[in-house]
Amino acid sequence: AVKLVPKKGNKNNQPVPAPEGCARCTFEDKLLMSDIVFLRAWTQVDVPCFFNPVTTALQSRDETWRGMKTVSELRRDHNLPVPLNKDSVYK
Repeated sequence: AVKLVPKKGNKNNQPVPAPEGCARCTFEDKLLMSDIVFLRAWTQVDVPCFFNPVTTALQSRDETWRGMKTVSELRRDHNLPVPLNKDSVYK
């Protein structure tokens, strides 16, 4: 799709049968160097699958893995109250 600034308009834009990726556009007025033309184009992109297993010994085999603690767990462990923002209180 071809998009123009409001003062210019495109009459029609259609794909050309060959070569692939070409398009023919006609405009109501003559295009100037100062005009802004946006061309929105789509193409298929193959995204390769990537898998990188961790093979290093980060911890011993008999330990179970524990992730990071959440903010809620840290507050509970250290007996910290939830901070109160005065602007967030319902009135």
